[in-house]
Amino acid sequence: MALDASGGCKKCGIILDPVTVWMYEENDLCRTCRLAETGGVVFQTPCGQRYCKCCGILIEVYVENWNSEPDFCSACTLIQNSYAESSGKACTCELCSNHDDMSPSEKTTLVTDSGKSESGNREKNASETCSAYEQPREWDNLVEEEIRKKWEREQLELKKQLVTRDCPQVKNILQAIRKDTGKTFYIGGVDISFIKGNNVDACAALVILSFPDLQVVYKRLEMIELTAPYIPGFLAFREVEFLVSLYQTMLRNAPQYKPDVILVDGNGQLHPRGFGLACQLGVLLDVPCVGVGKTLIHVDGIEENAAHKAKKQTLKKGGDTFTLTTDSGNTLGQALRSTDATTNPIYVSVGHKISLTSAVTLTLQCCKYRIPEPTRFADMCSREYLLKEQWDPEEFIA
Repeated sequence: MALDASGGCKKCGIILDPVTVWMYEENDLCRTCRLAETGGVVFQTPCGQRYCKCCGILIEVYVENWNSEPDFCSACTLIQNSYAESSGKACTCELCSNHDDMSPSEKTTLVTDSGKSESGNREKNASETCSAYEQPREWDNLVEEEIRKKWEREQLELKKQLVTRDCPQVKNILQAIRKDTGKTFYIGGVDISFIKGNNVDACAALVILSFPDLQVVYKRLEMIELTAPYIPGFLAFREVEFLVSLYQTMLRNAPQYKPDVILVDGNGQLHPRGFGLACQLGVLLDVPCVGVGKTLIHVDGIEENAAHKAKKQTLKKGGDTFTLTTDSGNTLGQALRSTDATTNPIYVSVGHKISLTSAVTLTLQCCKYRIPEPTRFADMCSREYLLKEQWDPEEFIA
């Protein structure tokens, strides 16, 4: 099926890919900008959600159109086709039709559940057998690399929309802090907690607190299943859609508690490409976000070495900070000692529509303990939720 691309995205200017032109009647935006404009809506497949049996990501709509029951996404399909067409490169499992030592009759032979080939009489353990959907080992790396390239392109496109200065609502909060006006604002906190020993099933939480009194006014908890692969540096692509969904549900159910700022249990600009989970969530929602990391991510000379440990010793009291600067001279965040009682700092970075100085000020104002209250409550509630014998499908305080 040949698809022709024409024109460019009216927002970022890149040439539209053929899939976008074919998929949408109003094809004046690239898929990245369209995702941002729609608030991170994941387009549903015509025959229900289907996930790639190789990499686990949601199969794209246009792949569904070609095949009513697809098993693999376009990237994995492309890799499979390329692998099948390559010469002199055989599968090492000795059981599937790609094995070069098998005769034509053996290649059509089925493998039984016990792993014993009916014609080849070859004994294998169950863990060594190759099913119709299992790939040669080399494919794992190829698929991960294809997904990494795709996500990196999307990440860099979204980064073009990043704002690192204070927006009006942030300025209003800071003015209220300085003048002690007593005006009430709302600060959100998001976190995802996993079942012990399980990196797929988890609980996503959005908790909203009134500010400055830091009382919980709203919370929503949802059990989720993370099917996208974990690739270091691309955590947002695994988690952000669930946080977007929580936010959109809040807008429908309790819009009066719409947060002025969201604190994210994760990093913002403190990231290998300067665009972590807090940045991606902020851009998709167009909401001010702050990244609050509990541990230090290593980026371009920023690492937990002797020099960093020495700097931590200079934090004498709550509110003390030091800047996190890369070897290239870029400031990505600040280490913050949040209270007098705690010595281990947290790591604050810009998410979206807020400056680093304001992000640190606001985070400090939200701290009663080491972790700011919005993300502390989100973490605590999601962990408690996982411990319940019977899960409530949804729960919020209004």
